[in-house]
Amino acid sequence: MDKTGYVSASLKSESLFAPSSTSTAPPTTPTPTLDMTLALAQKAAQAIRAQQQEIESVAILQSDPMSSAQPYKFAKLEKKQEQKRKAHDFAYKEYRRKLRDLSDEIEDLYVAEAASLKSTLVADDDAVGVLFKELNVDENLRMEPYTYVTSMWERIEAMLKTRTTTVTEFGEHLKSFEITRSETLAQYLRTMVDTMVNIGLLLPQEIERVAEVESFECNAVIIGNLRQHAELMARMEKEDILERVEARRKWEARLSDWRDLRHQRGIMEFQRDITADNFTNPPSRVATFEAFKTEQMARHEIRCEVLKRLGVMTNDTLASTTVDNIRTSFHQVRTNTRAHAHSRKHDPFVHTCDLCGSHACLCAAAQRH
Repeated sequence: MDKTGYVSASLKSESLFAPSSTSTAPPTTPTPTLDMTLALAQKAAQAIRAQQQEIESVAILQSDPMSSAQPYKFAKLEKKQEQKRKAHDFAYKEYRRKLRDLSDEIEDLYVAEAASLKSTLVADDDAVGVLFKELNVDENLRMEPYTYVTSMWERIEAMLKTRTTTVTEFGEHLKSFEITRSETLAQYLRTMVDTMVNIGLLLPQEIERVAEVESFECNAVIIGNLRQHAELMARMEKEDILERVEARRKWEARLSDWRDLRHQRGIMEFQRDITADNFTNPPSRVATFEAFKTEQMARHEIRCEVLKRLGVMTNDTLASTTVDNIRTSFHQVRTNTRAHAHSRKHDPFVHTCDLCGSHACLCAAAQRH
């Protein structure tokens, strides 16, 4: 083996074709041979290197036309090429600047829309809370009719519909922001591509690849935002439905409370009415008994006068005529009493009750009324 690592072919030939020691032929001097393997390998390597240099030169010539002019130092071409490079870089930087400005503007729109949504939802929830606060007062609810409870639900439902509309409009606004971003970025990208094509620093195919990279980045951002919008709207709509269900549950609970309160009110008013003086001792009854008492007192005084006349009689003054007169007076008083009782026979306050058997009872009067 030589210094280059190749096995010498002369050694192999000597070992294969050398005469045998047992041969009877006379010894001869070996003929020297040349090793052509190393020379052929070196020549093939040189050919490969030349081919690679030619390929690299063609590739450089296709991507950079100034490479062929560099050995000759064409100042005008170099200056023109530098101007194109600067214009090309400026067009790309201008596109990126517009892209950042647009992102900042849309971010400001997002912040403003979120603040507006928050304030609107808080106002709607506060309005619903005020209605429920009014509905939760038992003293007022006890005195209101059924139409009041149903009208309160109509007002609450109107506020809930306003809240749902607010959430839906918020989703539409988010979608419009991304549509605006897409349309504006497409316009910016077309402007950049047209500018680069007019500059002519890169081939149209290379500019198209740059535009594809930028458009892919923009589309990825827009699709990601739309996906986040969809998740956000799903959560907000779910929350809105839960708010509506909770409001309905609270209203139905107050409706049940209204029925209980009205029932209790009816019982309380009935107990109050039947125990009131106007029912147990009405003014007409008081006037009737006062008149009856006055008439009784008058007849009692007459009876007492007759008894006094009877009491003052002695053996000297006792006479049949006087006794007959006194008996006649007693008979007249009794007749007047019976006549007075007969005249008040149909009075509801003084007649004999069929239920309890007492005079001046209210049972029959209550049955009539």
